[in-house]
Amino acid sequence: MTCMDGIFGRRNVLSATDDQAQLKALDQQIRSIPGAEPILYGFGTQLVYLGFLALIIQLAILKRISTTTLTLVLATLALFIGYEVLDGPGRQALMPFAVLCMWLALAPLGWRLLKPAPPAADAITP
Repeated sequence: MTCMDGIFGRRNVLSATDDQAQLKALDQQIRSIPGAEPILYGFGTQLVYLGFLALIIQLAILKRISTTTLTLVLATLALFIGYEVLDGPGRQALMPFAVLCMWLALAPLGWRLLKPAPPAADAITP
């Protein structure tokens, strides 16, 4: 089971079912869709990581994010990759740290987006 299996697959399926039999039936129905299994449970997870990394690198080059944000995002991606690669008892312990790093990295961006934009200098006021 991969990280995205837990995030996209099982959790969404579990919230739509009442018991274990419905869960298995719905999971099988989702997996029977052509291309769904490799995308959701295979290479799709790596594409999400790669796209997120590309976006963060672009923002860092444009100086839109701080080095702290960049460092926390890279730590998050390293923890997610470690989760994918590791197999054993320590694997589950990585996910809370990865989510915490992600929250700490993206919270300042969210706070910045919630601030009202200042009016433009050439804006027409009624």
